[in-house]
Amino acid sequence: SLLLFIAIIGFGQTASTEVKLTGTLINPQSNELVIYKFDKSFEITIPVERNGNFSAKFKINEPGFYFIKQEKAYTNIFLRNGYNLKLNLDTKSFPNSIQYEGEGAVFNNYMKTKSALNLKLVGDAKVFFVVPIEDFIKKIAADSTEFFDQLRTAKLSKEDEQLARKLIHYDYL
Repeated sequence: SLLLFIAIIGFGQTASTEVKLTGTLINPQSNELVIYKFDKSFEITIPVERNGNFSAKFKINEPGFYFIKQEKAYTNIFLRNGYNLKLNLDTKSFPNSIQYEGEGAVFNNYMKTKSALNLKLVGDAKVFFVVPIEDFIKKIAADSTEFFDQLRTAKLSKEDEQLARKLIHYDYL
């Protein structure tokens, strides 16, 4: 029974020290999917089957935002060792079609809706940024209020909520 206990503990530790990523690509553009950090300190290529399915387990050095890319289509994804994420997405509408399920889905779905809200609030960047400073300050104050309102309904873990708050503050310094 001691051996069984050690085996269970060992299995749990292995599962929590890796990211497991599975899913299906609709309209795959190639036979691989690339996950990487912006600074290129991490990169992994995941094989994609003819039917669009993919599966990989890998370890990352630190939790954070990574890019997920197939050919020229890409979006960001938040990864942490221990995540078991399932993704479904259409490469013809990559960032908009992505659906997350499993461990890590709640925060990634929140970030997807945050990004959509940002696009809605900014609208035409030329109009958004080219205004008198007083108007701009009022606009970003109102926008940050909308982001905090969105965050209140997101049902994130305490750790993820703290990160989301920091991201909103960073966006609206």
